[in-house]
Amino acid sequence: MFHFAVDPTVPMDSNANMALYFAAVVVIITAVARLLFVELVECVMTHFQYFLNIENYIEVLAYLFSLIFVSHFGTNCWCSTRWQWQLGSIGLFLTWINLILFLKRIPLLGIYVLMFNAILHSFLKFALIPVLFVVAFASGFYMILYKAVSLFLCIIKLLNACSLDHCAASWVRNAAT
Repeated sequence: MFHFAVDPTVPMDSNANMALYFAAVVVIITAVARLLFVELVECVMTHFQYFLNIENYIEVLAYLFSLIFVSHFGTNCWCSTRWQWQLGSIGLFLTWINLILFLKRIPLLGIYVLMFNAILHSFLKFALIPVLFVVAFASGFYMILYKAVSLFLCIIKLLNACSLDHCAASWVRNAAT
């Protein structure tokens, strides 16, 4: 039987919940290890053709992020850290994208997935130009208001077209001190 130290941040309150949790973690780790092995075999069988398909990158990243999400790296807390939650959410997003890409094999839905892929591809070719403009203006605002806000906040404010009055007021206060 497992014996674990009592930690106030542990969300589980009984041994049954703890056993169920570890059973789920073992199932997930086993499934991810099997799927990664399948991807490795596919990579060996197809040689460099494996790296030309974007779906393979999506699958491998989704598997790795879910493996990292359920791992705890020797901490006493049996809960995931912030960065593990962030990677877990990215892994979940990639898993849904992977499901959408699998749907193109169904005749009824395949044409819509292919249309979405074509539109997304065209949009991403165009999206580089607005991104460059946003980064250019945001970096300029950041240089002007470097003591008051972060670059990320400047980008958010620029995209939301919000007033930077409170940022400028705090910048003036910080510059005066």
